[in-house]
Amino acid sequence: KATVSVLNWTPRSPVRQQPLSRVGPPPKMRALALLTLTGAAAVSACRTELDCSLNGVCTAGACRCDAGWKGGDCGVLNELPARRDTGYQPRDAAGRISSWGGSIVRDPATGAWLLFASEFVNHCGLGDWSPNSRVVLAKAVGDDPAGPYEFVKEVLPTFAHNPSVVSTHDGKWIMYTIGRPCTKVRNCTPGAAPGWARGAREAPCPRPNDPAPGNMESGVSAFITGNLTGAWTRVGDGYVLGDGGAGWNADTTNPYGYVKPDGSVLMMYRGCAKGCSGSTEQLGLAGAGHYTDAALTRLNGDAPLAWPRDPALTNNEDPFIYQDARGRYHALLHQLFPKGGFGCYEKAGVWHGCEVGRHAFSYDGLEWHWSATTPYNTTVQYTDGTSEVLYRRERPHLLIQDGVITHMTNGVSVASGYAHTMIVPINTE
Repeated sequence: KATVSVLNWTPRSPVRQQPLSRVGPPPKMRALALLTLTGAAAVSACRTELDCSLNGVCTAGACRCDAGWKGGDCGVLNELPARRDTGYQPRDAAGRISSWGGSIVRDPATGAWLLFASEFVNHCGLGDWSPNSRVVLAKAVGDDPAGPYEFVKEVLPTFAHNPSVVSTHDGKWIMYTIGRPCTKVRNCTPGAAPGWARGAREAPCPRPNDPAPGNMESGVSAFITGNLTGAWTRVGDGYVLGDGGAGWNADTTNPYGYVKPDGSVLMMYRGCAKGCSGSTEQLGLAGAGHYTDAALTRLNGDAPLAWPRDPALTNNEDPFIYQDARGRYHALLHQLFPKGGFGCYEKAGVWHGCEVGRHAFSYDGLEWHWSATTPYNTTVQYTDGTSEVLYRRERPHLLIQDGVITHMTNGVSVASGYAHTMIVPINTE
C-alpha cells in the first residue's frame, strides 16, 4: 500500500494544458426550452476577473470572455451542435456496447485522434459499470477529434474505470484510473448465462477493510507509457488513498491529475465516508513531486475543499482540472444534488436534476471559487436541427488545443441503461 502524508503544498509554475485529452429523453420532451442555457449574466457588472469566472477579463464593468466561454460571467461553455454519429458508440452482432466517457489524445507518431474510454463488457449497461468496466483504446475514423471512434484494443481488463490520460513535459503520458483486477463480471449478452449476480452491497472481488465494499471504486492507480498505442506500466503498487477509516474521504475515487512542466502533479479527487451511503460527496486535493512517484500527498490539511461563494453546493464528483493561458486553474465537474444528480426528469411540468455541470476556478490550485452559472446541462443540440434532453450527462473531459477548449466529452445514458461516450464541439471564436 502506498504511503500517504499530509501537508500544505504550493503548486509550481503555471502552464497551458497540453492537448488531451441515457442518450434519450425523459418521459416527456415538451419543455426543452426550460433546459436551454441562455448565458444570462450572473452579475450586473464585474469588478475583477473573479466576477468573470477567471474565464475572461473585466473591462469597463463588463466581462470579455475567452474563446470557448460565454455569458455575463463567462460561466457557460459555448457548445456547438453535435453530430449524432460522433463519439464512441460501438456495437457488434449481439448489440450495442456501452461506454462511459474518456480522454481524447492526438498520437504524435501517426497524427491520429485516439480515445481512452471506459467500456462495459458483455453488453451490460451503466448499472453494471462495476465490475464490468474496462479501459479501451479507440481511434477516430477520420481527422475529426469528435469521431466517430472505433475500437482498437483493450488497455486494462476488468475492473478498471474512469481513465484520464494526461501528457507530460518529457514526451510521455500518464493514465489515472480507479478499480482493481476482477474477472467476476456479469454477462448481459442476450441468451447468455448471467454470470456473477450482484448481492446487497457485495463486491465480486472483496478485499479486507474495503472503503467501497459495494462497487470497489476506492483507490487511485497510475500507469505510464511512451507509446500511446503500446503497453502501459503501473506506477508502484498504485496510489491507494482510501483507507477504510472514519474520515470524510475514506472512499477516495474519481481522480484527475494535472501534470506540470516540472513533472509535479496536482490532483483533484472525490471523497466520501466509508461505503459512501448517505454521505456528502466532496472534493479533495492531492499532489506528487513527480508523476513517477509511487505515493501521493494529501493537500489542504487533508480537509475537503471549502466553497466560500456557495457553501451549500458541495456535492460534486468527476473533476477535470487544467490551467488556461493566463495560468489560472479551472475544474469542470459533475454537479450532484440539489441541482444535478443521476437523472434529469420532468414531473408535473417541472424539470429536476438537469443542471449537471459545475465550474470552479482558482488562482493557485488550492483556494477555489464556484462560478455562479451552470456551464452545461443535459440538453444537447444536433447538427440536424433537433435537440435532446439526456437523462444522464457526467464525466466531463475537455480537449484543449493551443490553449483553447475545442471539445468536451461526457458519459451519457438513456433510461434503459445503455450508455455511450458523447463528444460535443466547442465554439472557439
